[in-house]
Amino acid sequence: MDKTGQRLRLNLSSHARSTIEADMSSFGAKESMGGFVSRIFESFASESRASIEAASRSYGESLEREVQLSRYRKAYPLDKTLEFFESKKVDLTDDEAGVIRSLVSSYSSKLHDWLNSLEKGESSLVRIRDSVYAQLYPTDGERWEEEEHYGGSRSAYLKALMEDYASKTCYEREGIVFGDLLEELAVVIDEPIKDRHLVTLVRNGRKFDVKPYAVMPDAGWNYHYLVGVGRISGSKSSYKPMSFRISRIENIRIRTASYYASGKVTKAELGELKAALRKRGTQYLVGDEEASVIRLSRKGAKRFDQILHGRPQPVRRLDDESGSTLEFDCTEMQIRNYFFEFGADALIVKPAGLRVEFKEAYQTALDSYGAVE
Repeated sequence: MDKTGQRLRLNLSSHARSTIEADMSSFGAKESMGGFVSRIFESFASESRASIEAASRSYGESLEREVQLSRYRKAYPLDKTLEFFESKKVDLTDDEAGVIRSLVSSYSSKLHDWLNSLEKGESSLVRIRDSVYAQLYPTDGERWEEEEHYGGSRSAYLKALMEDYASKTCYEREGIVFGDLLEELAVVIDEPIKDRHLVTLVRNGRKFDVKPYAVMPDAGWNYHYLVGVGRISGSKSSYKPMSFRISRIENIRIRTASYYASGKVTKAELGELKAALRKRGTQYLVGDEEASVIRLSRKGAKRFDQILHGRPQPVRRLDDESGSTLEFDCTEMQIRNYFFEFGADALIVKPAGLRVEFKEAYQTALDSYGAVE
């Protein structure tokens, strides 16, 4: 629980509240609602459309840069890299500045229209961090930047910020909540492979040493994954392709001490990693591959051809009048996640353990329905 901070009333639509509560659970948030809201504020306020003054200023600056770029490219067509652009910039003409002011005013009006369209919901008091409160209530005579847009109501601004957050995709929201970690990893990954540092992380209580390769989305662009080659910390086993969902990492440390171990991904490791990515996809790199055989009905085969997200790649496929038999060489997790929803249209032939697991899960569901009168 958050023991410090200031209380502020927050009104959220049912959609925003349910989204934030679901994210707190999915992202493993250990703080209260107020702490999580504060975390979003600190990562997102500077780029949210709820920050109307800041967003309008940023929009105006981008328009001004586009005008200056267009002018520069006409004057210096041979400077493809814009090497002298900054030193050659000149002020806008009065006409150019006037057009930009008009466009910014129109943009600001649209943001106000969005603000006025927000659904009202239930209000509750949340305890926000002192650092966030200080930004909303600046001292020493400074004026809160969004004052005139919200009539001085910090609660209205905080609502708009959270509603904007809730309108984003899960992938975007994860990027907001874990923005600091993603920036830290970006610094490591921007280094040449030969100069990268090893990363030690904890997932499900287990500690791994990972040579980072990239941060990548899964096939459906739902979550961010740290992708690389790794092994259990302290083991002498070879590194193998691994991926870790950013929001499921419990602790992470970038090993800056060169004596610990190198984070360099070798040519052989890189080749194995790229092959695994092509074969299994970003989110299924952890786990041992196992031969699986699935028998699909005609309806199941049709669904297999239509549902691409998370689909494992068969190494062999035999079609006949009654359906298809598919053989896979991938992790049990991928088979489990993809085929479980097929129900009676997918029969696990092997491995035997997964076949029993499916049978027991379906039987439990059947028993639950049978108990309802």
